[in-house]
Amino acid sequence: MKILLLPNLHKKKYDLQTIAIKQIFEDKGYFIEEEINPATIYDYIITFDKKSISRIKKVFWNKSKIIYITYTSEVAREHFFNEACIYKSFIFLDKKRTLNLVGANTNILMNMLAPNFNSDKITNKAEGDKPRIYIDIDNDMLNSDVCLKILPLMNTLSDYQIYLYTKNRTIASLKNKHIKIVKDLDGIVTHINNSDIVIGSGYPALLACKLKKKVIVVGERGYGGLVKEASIRAFYLNFFQGRNGGKLDEYIPLQILLQDIQTIIDEQEKQLLLEKLQQSEIENINSFLSIFEDYITDADDIDKRYTINPCYSLREIDRYFYIIDVYMGKQIKRINESECLIMMEFLNSNSMSALLDKYPVEYKDDIFRFAEELIEKKYLIPYVESDFISQGHPPVIE
Repeated sequence: MKILLLPNLHKKKYDLQTIAIKQIFEDKGYFIEEEINPATIYDYIITFDKKSISRIKKVFWNKSKIIYITYTSEVAREHFFNEACIYKSFIFLDKKRTLNLVGANTNILMNMLAPNFNSDKITNKAEGDKPRIYIDIDNDMLNSDVCLKILPLMNTLSDYQIYLYTKNRTIASLKNKHIKIVKDLDGIVTHINNSDIVIGSGYPALLACKLKKKVIVVGERGYGGLVKEASIRAFYLNFFQGRNGGKLDEYIPLQILLQDIQTIIDEQEKQLLLEKLQQSEIENINSFLSIFEDYITDADDIDKRYTINPCYSLREIDRYFYIIDVYMGKQIKRINESECLIMMEFLNSNSMSALLDKYPVEYKDDIFRFAEELIEKKYLIPYVESDFISQGHPPVIE
């Protein structure tokens, strides 16, 4: 399989996700390119940049399927694009889902993917060097607020070398000399590798767990505390955004933070944490690949299971039946009662073969053509059953 993977050159936070996806496909033996070659016919073009979609479609019209990838934190700004150009969009849950995901009618929600890095680039510390703490609150909006909340405690920890990632200039004037400000995200892996303790959320916390560091989760959802074997799966599903079940801008207990910093975590416990994390990651990666490979199957696979796209519902109006866009309330297509009954067969997922078995032979061609139209228009989408994927709630006739 040939895949063109186009990163978002304007947002560094997409870099780690791009690396992770590239690693996953390379492990499967897929051919990956990161620069457009008009002479190559790609099976899939994966892009993080919505501005590139129209340009891609002009070059590869009807030759390649376009998959668009974004984050839940970007959805509010990503609703304006031509969804007719997109084969499927993956929305990765970097934040707690608190809004309706409007936009493409092809959304698949997934947990974050993280790349694998080696932990053998640690800077050799001289005897007597102070232990290092790296602080990185992975949130553009609340980074400064959380950093200011924990700064009073960090200023007292002169027995540590502290490296703090922030863009807030005010913090530089409030910190003590043992705290150094980090301004560039390019060195995130190096900083984590060279640290004994990582305090933060999102990717920094996830990568630190993968690199077997002691991790304390502090983020936009409050104080999560020390990552332990019993809690790491819940943190992973919440993308290490703070206290599991927490609210935005919660109080951070500095005394408990201090106790967690002073708590000793041995290598055996770090290894158990890593193994537990890897179990969740493997499930997530397999779910990602199963969806991706499932879409390779042709639409006329009669044993493939489909369900009604949760972006649509069925409504009866003046004795007529309509397919309705649930976000805008727009009547998309009028169908008759028989067609409505056929569509309802897919309410809790169904396959074409199971559907056709219910009807006499003389009706099968018409039913097959109608079902194919529903699949082509994405009123029906492939059915996926996984803890790591959400396709919304099934629609009902109103």
